[in-house]
Amino acid sequence: MKTAVHLICGEDEFLTMEEAKKTIARFMTSGEQASIVKSASEQALNVEAVAGNVESGAAALLALGKVTEALFTPSLFGARQVVWLRHANFLYDSKSGRQTEVKAALGRLAERIQQGLPQGQMLVVTAVKVDRRCLFYKVCKEHGVVVELNVSSKPHEAIQEMEKWTAERSRQLGLHMPPEVAALFVERVGYDARQLASELEKLAVYVRAPATVRRSDVEAITAVSSEIPAWDLADAVGQRDLNRALAILGRLLFQGESAIGLAIGVQKRLEELILYREACDRRWFRGAGREMSGGWAALSERAEKMLAEGWERDPRQAHPYRQKLLAAQAQRFSAIALQKCRQEALAAHERLVSQRTSEPVVLETMLVKMLS
Repeated sequence: MKTAVHLICGEDEFLTMEEAKKTIARFMTSGEQASIVKSASEQALNVEAVAGNVESGAAALLALGKVTEALFTPSLFGARQVVWLRHANFLYDSKSGRQTEVKAALGRLAERIQQGLPQGQMLVVTAVKVDRRCLFYKVCKEHGVVVELNVSSKPHEAIQEMEKWTAERSRQLGLHMPPEVAALFVERVGYDARQLASELEKLAVYVRAPATVRRSDVEAITAVSSEIPAWDLADAVGQRDLNRALAILGRLLFQGESAIGLAIGVQKRLEELILYREACDRRWFRGAGREMSGGWAALSERAEKMLAEGWERDPRQAHPYRQKLLAAQAQRFSAIALQKCRQEALAAHERLVSQRTSEPVVLETMLVKMLS
């Protein structure tokens, strides 16, 4: 049976644990044999957990021996049984994983899987990393189910993934969390799923779920535990949100971000907004309203030349979502206001370079003058 083997891998241990528990629960409560195991406590008796986070090749061999023995030993009264190899750290080129004896033992287990597990038996393996070239991975892929739960290394993609995960988790707790509130929650807590789950449970108690979560609830009860990307400051400026910009500035400086680098980042964002403000006014860019539809129109030869030569990268080559986001931000300001903001950013940059004024004071003053 193809679903009798599940290999679940990912760097976030909490996510792999949650997926493993759901997989085991589905196996125990479905099919003809499900009635044999009636309660959660009875299910636990039929799960053989084997620690896979080992420090030596000998310990890895011992763990694999336990897995093999448990898999091919009939369960009591013919009930379903799960063997769970937890947090295995020898499925890739680690200290124990590169040992010849361990590779051979994994190969033998892979061969047994190819031959088929006994009726009513399931193997679940959770691991941080797996060598996709090894026989064990290939056999699990062919004869079972492989689930990879790695969060994207690209910050914007990781944010989107964890916001989606947060929204789903909050629904399970009876919480309605609007997208902008979920974004704030992830921004404050970070990408670690265990920490997110813990803070969500605390939030559910605070708002007395079922309930709708407001921005003020998140700010009141969640702990700020994550580092934030520097571009968040530029986004807060683009959204013309002074309070958020000041809060983000404080966190970025606490993280050790360069004050000059932050000023330059704001300056570059304002230059982009000036371009998009003019593009919207001249109808070069259309449909930047609430529906966020539209894009660049056909341009005159002069306009084409300006975009091609005036920018290091043609702004029309940016991702469509970013184009529409910048256009929407630009329309929060008048063209004159954007020019004044840019002058404030340039002046702040100059003060940071040439004077010994407190960096936080210079940047806070810049934000207040631009956004108040």
